[in-house]
Amino acid sequence: MSKDDVTELHCVARSKTEARGSERFPEKEKELMDTWVRMLEQVQHVSGNKAVEIAAHYPLPRDLVAALSDPSVPEADRAGLLQRKMGSSSEQRKCARRVFELFTQEDGDFVID
Repeated sequence: MSKDDVTELHCVARSKTEARGSERFPEKEKELMDTWVRMLEQVQHVSGNKAVEIAAHYPLPRDLVAALSDPSVPEADRAGLLQRKMGSSSEQRKCARRVFELFTQEDGDFVID
């Protein structure tokens, strides 16, 4: 992309990425990380900061799925993985539970409240 191709939208997207803290990740991974963070933000009550924290611990969706689906770990412990990273308030627990359900649900018709 040349300098002439840069639009205001690109500048806004870049500033959002930088504001979320993705500067903690190597340059070539920023775009992938930004996409992953944006995916996480689509879950109700997952803010940009929470999404960045999740992505910092689980850099790829498959890393999160693997951690949350590990059959050698009891389900209660797997569900608590995100909760320990997100905090202990009731809203943070609900948020962690939503992410857990989203990434571990096998029923394609399941609706997360």
